[in-house]
Amino acid sequence: MTRWPIFATFFVLTAIISCNRKNNDSKEIFRKISWIEGNWINEKDSTYHEIWKRTNDSTYIGISTSNNGKDSLVEENLKIILHKNTITFYNEIEEQTEESTPQAFTFSSSNSDTLIFTNKENFYPNKITYKHLTDNNISVKIERIGAGDTIKYEFILKRKK
Repeated sequence: MTRWPIFATFFVLTAIISCNRKNNDSKEIFRKISWIEGNWINEKDSTYHEIWKRTNDSTYIGISTSNNGKDSLVEENLKIILHKNTITFYNEIEEQTEESTPQAFTFSSSNSDTLIFTNKENFYPNKITYKHLTDNNISVKIERIGAGDTIKYEFILKRKK
């Protein structure tokens, strides 16, 4: 009978330590993604461009533009936010109506050089991956992975100086 309180105490302590480790991991990951800051342009044809800036200890804001050489086709407002130890990526297309809300992508995994965000509810994209290649290059992969169909675009971006 005395084992039950010991087991319950062990279980509670393990859960607390695990949650604290996750919280610290999110903060540490957020601190290490400073490589995303900067002005990035598609090396091949300059039709895709992202600018990222850290505004405080928990927010990066960005803008993404796609164009056909002269006219801007799509412009998106981007954010990566650390809130309550959760990292979330948001994008909002400029042309959307006032009632629209930004699409939220949940941080799903990372190492020091890769960030993966997913939103299984979203048709396209439902996965966004940022990869730090070098100090002057990142990869942005935008994809839809679904039953029987895959749409994938990958851009290698170079830091614009």
